[in-house]
Amino acid sequence: MPRWKKKCFVCQKEGCWSTNHTDEERKAARAQFLSACHFAGTQPPADFSVHIAQYEGSEQTNQYSLGGWSDNDNDDDDSEQQHFTAAYVAHQFFKEQCLADQAFLHQISGDNIYGRGTPSTPALQFLIKDCYTQSVYQGILPDTGAANVSTVGREQYLALTREDPTVTMDTSTAGKASIKFGKGSVTASIGTAQVPTEIGKIDFEVLDAPTPFLLCLADMDRLKVYFNNTTDELVQGNARTPVIRKWGHPWFHLNKREQATVFLTETELRRLHRRFGHPAVMQLAKLLKDAGHSDVEEKTLKEITRFCHHCQLNSSAPRRFKFTLKDDRYFNYKILADVMYLGSKPVLHVVNSSTAFQGAKFLSAMSAKETWQALRTLWIDTYQGPPDILTHDAGTNFASAEFRAEAKIMGVTCKQVPTEAHWSVGKTKRYHAPLRRAWDILHAELTATMPDKAILQMAVKAVNDTAGPDGLVPTLLVFGAYPRMTTESPPSPSMVKRSEAIQKATKALRKLTAERQIADALNTRNGPDTADVLALPLQSEVLVWRESDGWNGPYKIASIDGHNVTVDMINGPTTFRSTVVKPYYRPDHLWTDPDAPHALPAEMTVPVPVAAQPRKRGRPPGSKNKRKAKA
Repeated sequence: MPRWKKKCFVCQKEGCWSTNHTDEERKAARAQFLSACHFAGTQPPADFSVHIAQYEGSEQTNQYSLGGWSDNDNDDDDSEQQHFTAAYVAHQFFKEQCLADQAFLHQISGDNIYGRGTPSTPALQFLIKDCYTQSVYQGILPDTGAANVSTVGREQYLALTREDPTVTMDTSTAGKASIKFGKGSVTASIGTAQVPTEIGKIDFEVLDAPTPFLLCLADMDRLKVYFNNTTDELVQGNARTPVIRKWGHPWFHLNKREQATVFLTETELRRLHRRFGHPAVMQLAKLLKDAGHSDVEEKTLKEITRFCHHCQLNSSAPRRFKFTLKDDRYFNYKILADVMYLGSKPVLHVVNSSTAFQGAKFLSAMSAKETWQALRTLWIDTYQGPPDILTHDAGTNFASAEFRAEAKIMGVTCKQVPTEAHWSVGKTKRYHAPLRRAWDILHAELTATMPDKAILQMAVKAVNDTAGPDGLVPTLLVFGAYPRMTTESPPSPSMVKRSEAIQKATKALRKLTAERQIADALNTRNGPDTADVLALPLQSEVLVWRESDGWNGPYKIASIDGHNVTVDMINGPTTFRSTVVKPYYRPDHLWTDPDAPHALPAEMTVPVPVAAQPRKRGRPPGSKNKRKAKA
């Protein structure tokens, strides 16, 4: 039966056909259909009669009368169109019916009527075509039927030379052997090829025939080897050579075995990284290459080290920026201030940045007011006045609002160096040692006759009058004259000579400083790369370096200002230089312990407290203090 439902195109009823309606009804239905196609924007069918046949299905060929569906009213054309459409629909129906019957028969019985003409008798002979060509080397076939001479076809010999170029053919022995296969003609050899194998060297006579490498019985006896077909091995004493079966024959290959390539997975690399004690990337990469894993990418090892929690917390100390080009400034433009201790007393130590001229004064208390008064006494009210820039270490006495307010009134710009960035005031740190040494010597000799303030001033004077690096004396750079030491010292020069001396000394200082910076910059390693830290968004997790206990954290970034990174620590926001801050990469379960299977965290059931309900009016049920019922 047809699979579609019969439906009339005119009245849309099943069991009815458009041929039951008049020509006027059919033309009206056709016009309505074309209008619907035009309204929907679809293309109407090219042959409307074929469309009607597909829509209504197939009733009987002799019942088809499709007049009235044609574009014109020509009776002859209607007759021809009717005959063609009826034949087309009938042919299509019987073709689909035949295919459906054959598919049903094949599904039920599995029979294939189109293959009934093939012979059912199995073939007794097979022909393997193009197996022994020069494109693929097949191996060596132990052939006990070949009694005296081991042979090989020319094509297989060429295939072997592609894999092992050391195998050559000696053409001087051409015609040494004549081989006859079955009832064929005799074939003379064209040369001899000596092939090294696991069982020994074998001489094969090369023939101009499509044959594989055939190992004869005589060579097997000479090499004392036999084929064990139960274990598929060639046995030669205690040696065993594996044999594979192909096309019903045993085959073995040369002594050059193919090595199986084993790649290390990422989990195994993490395990090696952990069990070797978290080594450096280059050290682990060298070890793996020495072990034969030459294809290990250092990029993968760097990623493992990058996400390793222990490597992040125990990595080496950060490097710092060593070189910078500064503006050409003069005395009292920038001073560096720091607090040091001589004995048990705090001392305010101030050093000029350009000339290394310095001063020092004892502090009676570590307060901001006392620090500012000491700075005014030893520097501002003694020499040229307030400096333009005051750089100080991170301390409460310098960073207080009172100290900064006093400095702002006098036009001094205070710059606090970040935490763990002592090199920013390195000149002051370096001059702590000579000042302390001069103090120790003078204090040991004069402690009984002079107060500590006078001894400290003598120590500062000794350091300022001593030749600094490259023979330049700070006193000469500031005052334009060498200090008078004895009566034989030259008299103090005039102001003109002092000015000339200052200019010459300053010029020499600039030259020596520039030469020193260029030489150090050329012979020093590159500085740190802080681009990753400065590109981090706010609230990112970072580790900070502390000199006391190394890397600490992770903490979150509060703000970034230039190369200064403010980190939200436990005691409050703290500013660090970007060189002592590095990103922290949060490890997951795969990175922390690759051997442990990933287990989902158990859900903890937290009891939800019930909200207190308002007390109802009246006494609670069961109360003994109820109102007595009246009798």
